[in-house]
Amino acid sequence: MSGGRPSLMLVLVTVVLVALMLYTPVKVCSTADSVSAAAPTAKGDAPVFVAEPVDPSYATYGVLLNFTCIVKDVDNDTLTVTWAWGDGSVNVTTTGPAASNTIIRNGHIYTPPIEQGRGEYYYNLTMTIHIDDGNGNNVSCTTTVFVLMPPNGIPSLPSIRVNGTASTTIDPSDIVYVVVKASDPEGEPLTWTYVFTNDTDEVYRMEVLNTPATDPGENVWVNLSHTFGTVGLHRIDVYVSDALIPYQLYPHNHTNAIYAQVVVNTAPLSSAISCEPSTPVIPWDIGYVEVNLRIDVADMEGNVIYATWDFGDGSLGAGNMTAGGSWVYTLVQAHRYVDVGVFNVTVVLTDGRPDHEVEKYELLTITSDNTPPEYVVISYTCHGLFPPFDYVGEEVRFSLTVTDAEQDPIEVTWDFGDGSPLVTENLTEYVYGNVRSSVNHTFLAPGICNITATYTDNQEGIGTHTLHEDIHLLIIVDDIPPRADAGGDEVAFVGDVVYFDGSGSSDNWAIANYTWTFVYNGSEVLLWDACPEFQFWTPGLYLVVLNVTDMVGNYNTSSMYVAIYEEIPEFGSVIPATMAVMILIVVMVARLRKKRC
Repeated sequence: MSGGRPSLMLVLVTVVLVALMLYTPVKVCSTADSVSAAAPTAKGDAPVFVAEPVDPSYATYGVLLNFTCIVKDVDNDTLTVTWAWGDGSVNVTTTGPAASNTIIRNGHIYTPPIEQGRGEYYYNLTMTIHIDDGNGNNVSCTTTVFVLMPPNGIPSLPSIRVNGTASTTIDPSDIVYVVVKASDPEGEPLTWTYVFTNDTDEVYRMEVLNTPATDPGENVWVNLSHTFGTVGLHRIDVYVSDALIPYQLYPHNHTNAIYAQVVVNTAPLSSAISCEPSTPVIPWDIGYVEVNLRIDVADMEGNVIYATWDFGDGSLGAGNMTAGGSWVYTLVQAHRYVDVGVFNVTVVLTDGRPDHEVEKYELLTITSDNTPPEYVVISYTCHGLFPPFDYVGEEVRFSLTVTDAEQDPIEVTWDFGDGSPLVTENLTEYVYGNVRSSVNHTFLAPGICNITATYTDNQEGIGTHTLHEDIHLLIIVDDIPPRADAGGDEVAFVGDVVYFDGSGSSDNWAIANYTWTFVYNGSEVLLWDACPEFQFWTPGLYLVVLNVTDMVGNYNTSSMYVAIYEEIPEFGSVIPATMAVMILIVVMVARLRKKRC
């Protein structure tokens, strides 16, 4: 029996070894660490890990961690090594023939996601090494990796202000803003917790706000509106944390507090507005006067007083402010007035609280020593003097000359008395101390027109600065036609230029148009002007009619003859019969004209 036991043990050992040789390890991988499945049919022996990496391994965030292990393949196969680092990344290396112990090394830099508001803690993951001999045999091993995460800076101590200033004296009904500033070294999102406590230590309001990530170290401002409602000493605590629940603990949760004294506030007090000089006068040679405006103000609670001035002349306003405290302040504004008149000077005082605006006003009279413009002469064109008259439709020229001691711009407005639109001119260019307005006007209906020229320097000062001059002008209808004179008859040769002369025509007013007409080569010819010209190339006797029209359309006519004949040759004494006939006609016409006269 004892001799058989070693044989049984030998059989058991042999069975175990054979089973180990036939066993191929199969790795069940996660989605992130998936590797290729083993081939359906394995050949030869599977590779083995002679020595696995250190387990667990410790890495520092962002620092290279090297892994070393020893593998072997009795079939002397080349091995494919897949490194699944556990953070979603994969790296593949190969070995040479690995019949003997083969050292494989690789490294990886771990940068797992940093948890908000936490630092210097371990982030664990599983690294897998998978070995494949290419013949359907593979084996895997795993190592737990602990990554030491980087330090995380703590948020700054929150800075708290009420209404954006250091002032903490507040009325119970005021809507104020609790302004808080903080920052985080990494620029992580922040959680802000506001706790309001009244003077009986009752927490009557709590608000939690969140702000998004920013640039590292960037200041973040949060404004929360609040009404205290009751008088007394109120406390405001603000907690700022860069961590998430449940890690919102010190030192990643900083707090600060501010006290607000809540009292019923009164409006500012003030005196009346005074000015210096008391009766301002603008010198004409300077053009302005400097006026100092003053008012005394005080605030019982010592709040800052803001003064907004309106000088009443349309200029840009101005402002003053006190330094705070319960003292009496004298607020002064110096203003330059350039116009005369009565100005409503107002100042609005406020301590910045609702319904605490106090308005004061003063009527300020500004005068000037400016003198009015003076009339020099007025003139116009006309046809008569006793009485002066012009014709309907005739353009009349009017002129007004004015002088001004200060040489201010002069505005002249003409009213022609016939219902036509007014005409206004602005005169600025002085010549020998005078300015002149000259306008033209055409009257369209008969009658007696009262023409008024109103002139002003648009200033206020000594005397009246708006004056006028009047003209009475008789406008009559021109019903007398002009006298037309076409001049004497003309005789010329073919090719000569004939000069017509209507300058003997006349009119009681003026001639507006000269029109000459005659028929030449079967077509009508029109000539204009008092003395036009025309070159004749065709012999004949031409009747030329002159029509003279005046300015209102009255007209008259006059006629004359032009006889054109062939030039007599240099050699020869016989005049063609046609030319003799033409000369005879001219003589007969001349005789007839003499008989008519």
